[in-house]
Amino acid sequence: MQLVPDPLAAERRERLDFQILLDRLEETITSASRLPMTSRVLVDEQECLDIVDQMRMALPTEIEHARRIMSEQETLLERARTEAARIVSEAEQRASRELQDHTLVRAARAQAVEIEQQARDEADKMYHDAEEYARQVLYKLSGRIDQALRTLRTGIVEFERGRQGQDDYDDEPTARPQAPRASSPADRP
Repeated sequence: MQLVPDPLAAERRERLDFQILLDRLEETITSASRLPMTSRVLVDEQECLDIVDQMRMALPTEIEHARRIMSEQETLLERARTEAARIVSEAEQRASRELQDHTLVRAARAQAVEIEQQARDEADKMYHDAEEYARQVLYKLSGRIDQALRTLRTGIVEFERGRQGQDDYDDEPTARPQAPRASSPADRP
């Protein structure tokens, strides 16, 4: 089984190396001999310079690592900004569609109310027109019935006159029977 090298492990090792080098330098200084009555110490110059050289070699790796982290951070921030812009755009589009849908719904409701009112108005008009038509028909029918009754009464009166004339005729043998007269408009009440 072949092990795949971990690229981050090398970075961690280099960072640890830099930290170890700092710790060694600090230890060299703190463990150095002190000069009496001063805050100065005597250090092994060569040992300190070796540590500083090793730090200089490790420093570019640390700087490169910091740059890479900053670059990744910028990339992540840019992705986050892009995603945020996309989400905002989608939200605005959705809000626009919902507003448009809401506007359409309101317009449809208003139109439905208007159509319903027109239907009521038309139904009311048809009802009143039907009532007026029925009233006119009833007045005409009443007029015709009145005319028919007058004609009927006139006919009855004429019939009665004719009958009385017949009775008179029976009493007088020489009289001729009279034919009933047709009613004229003047005879009608």
